[in-house]
Amino acid sequence: MATITEEERNGFRFIKALNVCGTYALYKTFVWGTPGKLPSTKVDVYLESLTSPPSTAFYLKANRNQKRFGKVQMDTIRNSKDESEFDTSLLYMIIKLGCEKVATINDDKWINKSSEMEYFITAIKDMRNDILHGPLETDDTTLQNNTKTLEDLLINCLQTAGVRYNIYKTEVDKEIDYVTDKLKKIMNEIPGNKDLLKHCSDKLKKLMLHDTQEKLREQFKKITYINPLSLICKDLQLEVKEIFVDVNLKQENDDEQVDYHDLLVQKTATQHGSSAKPQIILLEGLAGSGKTTLMKLVAQEWKSGAQKKKIKGLDDYELVFWLQCKDSTMVSYHDILNRKMPGVSAKFRNLLPGLIELCEVLIIIDGVDELNDDSQKLVNSVLDEFKKFTNKTIIFTSRPEKLETFKKDIPTEYDVTTVKLEGINKSEVEKFIQLTHQEMVKQTRGNRSTQKLINQVLEAKYIQKYLATPMNLTYLIYIWDQTPDELNLMTITQTELYDYIHQLHQSKLLERWANSPDTTIMNLRELRSRLQIILKELYLISLKIISLETLTVDEEMKNSLKSVCKNQSLSYDEIFSAFLYFEKPYPSYYKDILDYFGALYIVMTIKDQHQPSFTDSFRQCSNPNMSSNLPTTTSSTASTSAPATPTSSPPVGIRGVLQQATKKDNSNLTKYRNVFMHVARMLFNYQYELSEAIKEVVDLLHELGMDDDQWLDLLGNIKTNPNSIKVIAGFLNPRGNICIRDNRVGSYAALLPHIVPSQLHIDIKGDPDGLPRLSDLLGSLNNHRCLELKLRHHFLHANTSSTSDNILQHLENKNDLVEFMGHLSSDGMTMLPPSLTSLHLAIVSDDHAQSLLPIDSKLSQLNILSVYVSAEVSPDKLEPLPNLPKVELGLNDVDDAGLGRACDVAGKLQPQDR
Repeated sequence: MATITEEERNGFRFIKALNVCGTYALYKTFVWGTPGKLPSTKVDVYLESLTSPPSTAFYLKANRNQKRFGKVQMDTIRNSKDESEFDTSLLYMIIKLGCEKVATINDDKWINKSSEMEYFITAIKDMRNDILHGPLETDDTTLQNNTKTLEDLLINCLQTAGVRYNIYKTEVDKEIDYVTDKLKKIMNEIPGNKDLLKHCSDKLKKLMLHDTQEKLREQFKKITYINPLSLICKDLQLEVKEIFVDVNLKQENDDEQVDYHDLLVQKTATQHGSSAKPQIILLEGLAGSGKTTLMKLVAQEWKSGAQKKKIKGLDDYELVFWLQCKDSTMVSYHDILNRKMPGVSAKFRNLLPGLIELCEVLIIIDGVDELNDDSQKLVNSVLDEFKKFTNKTIIFTSRPEKLETFKKDIPTEYDVTTVKLEGINKSEVEKFIQLTHQEMVKQTRGNRSTQKLINQVLEAKYIQKYLATPMNLTYLIYIWDQTPDELNLMTITQTELYDYIHQLHQSKLLERWANSPDTTIMNLRELRSRLQIILKELYLISLKIISLETLTVDEEMKNSLKSVCKNQSLSYDEIFSAFLYFEKPYPSYYKDILDYFGALYIVMTIKDQHQPSFTDSFRQCSNPNMSSNLPTTTSSTASTSAPATPTSSPPVGIRGVLQQATKKDNSNLTKYRNVFMHVARMLFNYQYELSEAIKEVVDLLHELGMDDDQWLDLLGNIKTNPNSIKVIAGFLNPRGNICIRDNRVGSYAALLPHIVPSQLHIDIKGDPDGLPRLSDLLGSLNNHRCLELKLRHHFLHANTSSTSDNILQHLENKNDLVEFMGHLSSDGMTMLPPSLTSLHLAIVSDDHAQSLLPIDSKLSQLNILSVYVSAEVSPDKLEPLPNLPKVELGLNDVDDAGLGRACDVAGKLQPQDR
């Protein structure tokens, strides 16, 4: 891109002349035409003070619209020392409204060419507007002609104004000499940066934006696709806008829901008026929750330029920059300008920072948890650069563990809002699966039923909280698309999902090797064994990368992996490209993969310290759902090979493994938080109880600030080792009343035997028959008081083949129950305790109605009764409900044709004494 041309400089020079000389001529006209105005009086105050007589100013006759100043104009009036700082448009307006002896506002004198003062005033204003909105390039001849025209207008304007207002000729001549001399000097000088920004900023900004927006939109084409599976399926490209669905956002402090459409338009008190501050939005979310995907949607929407955008307020931003903290190629704000738009930077040079200051700018900085030394300098530079400008917004994304420390370093000049991203809205899970699988099969050519997967996920989503994250759902969809195995989504844990992906990855690699001329000399079993040895070294490298807080594989790591690959006679390049990344920028989910690999290294190393036979147990338990035809994550090493890692002075415990693997003291363990979560899930799900390691990882997670919800998430992923749950129970702090919903059934089934007696409120939304640990939960209530048992699915979707009797029967201490909701038979009704105050029952058939009604009078404490009557029940089979303080009726499938029946049902159930 060329630098600013001489023709463009001519244009800038003439714009300055219009701004300086044209403004001055109009200013003098206004001063001469308002003899009663003191220099210190603001023009709006002066206008309001006019009276007739003696004034003849048009302001006295103007209607409300004609005398109204816009917000920007009023800001200029109030903030300027006098009218000499106004632009020509505002001066033109106040001359027409406030000067004496001028034509009325709509008089033709203002527009028809003549020798009148009004015409020359308008001509100067129009000339400036025409030049500003016309082409910038001006050749020398045009410049000379325009300059001569402007000079004539300036002279005529001052002369006619002097005559109109009886100004001494000597004073008029002096002002004409001043303004024409100023015009000649401007035409002969080369405008500097300061002059250009002062007088030509609008034109320069427009020119800069044209070039910059085009460049940035071109760059955004590369980031509007995601592929969480790029290591295993390199060609898969999912366009963000095609798969994006509503996500769950919450304000940090008040837990208020935030519509993701409104992410950019949240305003606080300090973001308005004179106290306005530049804005920072901290987008916090766990690994795979969709932070980067949401930011890519923002970038894609801005790139598209479409009028209707999902993200409100995005049209306000003239420039959007996308930066990633894992990138180490930039260390300052000026690096952004030079690298993101090198041609624009070369053209505008030192003008560019000043021009960007004038723009509404959105800066997306993705992955604060991946900051390195270089990107930390870059972030500091950006924060320092923009802290003075209210027209700048910065969005930082991060995992939670890094954010608290990062917040402390944000300058106080910023207004900071923290928003938590919790994944996909439950109501949107089906849509996400549908869209993602549709996009995926276009490229994978898979033929499995999307609807069947949706059905399974919809049953499991109330149990498995991790299925709300788009990355985990994408993994699940890919496994479904690629493998014939039936997944048990009710019990599969998050770490097992990673196991599936990792083992599928290995399977594809082994299949490729089995058919490669270079490796056909080895059978599949031998290839698998050799691969596991290499993977152990790769897991170690992953842990080292995490410890260095960089995603870069250094030469020492590469050489180490090369050595192991060489010993196993397998291709280093193929291994590296299959499991790690050569090129930058790294994908956002890469750190999640490294965390999982690092956890595998820790668990495998601890396992090797304990049981010689533990390898087989690890293999069998790491993923019991996997088909036997897929290779396992670990296996016994080949007898012909040396260990991949040093065995001298075996490390003790998790900290010891970290110390030996990374050669660092690891005093700051925050970076290992997700690693430890994987380690905990792995250790808790293996048959051999590694009590010391379990206690250590729980202590480490507690040290990192795990809250109750996070502990419960972890408990929900535990299948075996129930005795080890005591270790976690000591860190939980139930507050007397515990509400247990679908996704917490497994967690509390494990936890309740180990905590102090509490009051329980069980509220199940999904089908209880699909909750695999509900019976375990009911069996763990002995020391607790269950006050509420709500089985909403049984209440709202009851049928003749299934009741809540069995669940109620397994409930110990029924006499504590005060509220029940569900579907009971007549036998089930006899199990309800007299302590009940609220009862919600489904009635599903005529026989069912006759067996339930009338409601048993032994429920003497009952205050609230609601019944949900299905369409199969005849009104004739119903009897009045008891006369209680609150009686409610629910009906399904009621349309216009069914109103009569609904009235009949209500009439039959009407309590008799009402």
